[in-house]
Amino acid sequence: MFARVEKFESGWIGLSLALTKSQIDSLIARLCELKEEKIGHFHIRSDDFSPEIGIADIELSLNTNGSPANMTID
Repeated sequence: MFARVEKFESGWIGLSLALTKSQIDSLIARLCELKEEKIGHFHIRSDDFSPEIGIADIELSLNTNGSPANMTID
């Protein structure tokens, strides 16, 4: 997997993830576990903590009804 952060002039940040087909299968499996409430959350973590600043961790969890939402799937 390759992750990249893009910083916009507005101060906002974009995140791009490029996955292999097998990583897509793993992500789908973990999302299914999350949906079925078999797990409470999971992480996508860096495997390279080089001196250059990057993305250390992305946590995915189930958003319960009534919780704030500020993003959508497009």
